Amino acid sequence: MDGEKLKVLIVDDEEMVCKMLKSFFELRGAVVQVALRGDEALEYLKKEKFHAAIVDMRLPDTTGDELIIKAAAFSPGVHYFIHTGSMDFRLSHRLEEIGMKDCDILQKPVRDMNEIYNAILSRVGERP
Repeated sequence: MDGEKLKVLIVDDEEMVCKMLKSFFELRGAVVQVALRGDEALEYLKKEKFHAAIVDMRLPDTTGDELIIKAAAFSPGVHYFIHTGSMDFRLSHRLEEIGMKDCDILQKPVRDMNEIYNAILSRVGERP
């Protein structure tokens, strides 16, 4: 990131989750954009550059994994995180192919927001 502010896209249809994550990241100096639907997230990803995207698995118009696979095709510099309440969620082969790892799965409910923040900083820092 080299001194630039962390830029995060939050994709979740639950407005309360979006507000909570947005406030938390902004207090730490990040620039945050929120999308409540997959199509809205794709438009933001086409227009803007993000370091990371936190994507809910269940969206009104798509699934989180499908959104990530579509977005990675034209926005490969973004590091994607899946935000899910499912304890059984496993990365598909397609998600692994785009570089996602098990540490990119963030569990709901969030118990410690710093864990999410630190996971994102750590993974974003791995990017060339």
